[in-house]
Amino acid sequence: MNLGWFANARAADVDLSLGVYKPVAFSSQYWEDGALIMNVDYSSVAKLIPQIEDIYDIELEDRKEAHITLLTPPEAQGWFASHGGSTRLISTAELHKRYKDKVQKLKFTVKCIGSRASESGNRVFFLVVESQGILDVRKEIKSELEARSKFAGIKVPFDPEAHWPHITIGYVGSDVHGVSKGEETCIPSINLNLSEE
Repeated sequence: MNLGWFANARAADVDLSLGVYKPVAFSSQYWEDGALIMNVDYSSVAKLIPQIEDIYDIELEDRKEAHITLLTPPEAQGWFASHGGSTRLISTAELHKRYKDKVQKLKFTVKCIGSRASESGNRVFFLVVESQGILDVRKEIKSELEARSKFAGIKVPFDPEAHWPHITIGYVGSDVHGVSKGEETCIPSINLNLSEE
C-alpha cells in the first residue's frame, strides 16, 4: 500500500464499540445485485466516522448501514468474467434462503482500520475483518457451484479465497472496488481500541 497519504498523519487512538459484534437481523440489502451479506450493527460503525474525520480533517460519506460481504455483486453477476457469475447456477433467492440464518451467527474479528485510494482521488476507510466462518461459507458455495457446473455443463469459476472481508466505514468521493482490503491496508498510525460504548 502506498502510505504517502498517511505520511504526515498524527498517531491517534480510535475507539470501536464492542457493539459491532452484537447479533443483528439478516438483511437482504443488495439482493438486486446478487450479493450475500452479513448485517452488522451500524451504530457501532458510524461512531468511527467523526473520529476519522477529526484525524484527517475530511468529511466522510457513508451508506447508513454496515455489513460484511460474503458474495460480491461482481462474483454473483460475473461483471468481469465472460463466463458469467454464480447466479447462472445458484439464484440469489436460493442463497439467501440457505444462508440467512447462518450468516448472522458467523464469528469475525476486527483487525484494524484500513484505507484504499483510487487514482481518481476517491478514498475509502474500512474495518479489516478476519473470519474463518465467512471463508467456510464461500467454500460451500464453491462446492455447490462445482457440483452444478458438472450437471449443467456450465463453468462458473469461483475462488473462495480471493476475498477480503471488511466493513466499510465511509469514503471521500466514492468507495474503491476491485482491490484488496486485507491487513496490508491497515493504517499504521491508528491504534484501534475496543470499548464498551
